[in-house]
Amino acid sequence: MNKIYGYARCSTNEDKQDINRQIRELKATGADEVVFEYEH
Repeated sequence: MNKIYGYARCSTNEDKQDINRQIRELKATGADEVVFEYEH
């Protein structure tokens, strides 16, 4: 079985952008696992 990966990235800190929203949307579209990062 193949896993579907999603990738979420915020360009500012977590107080200004909601990475959780991106993760929820990726999982809702079928991602089994989501990799995420904050770019500072």
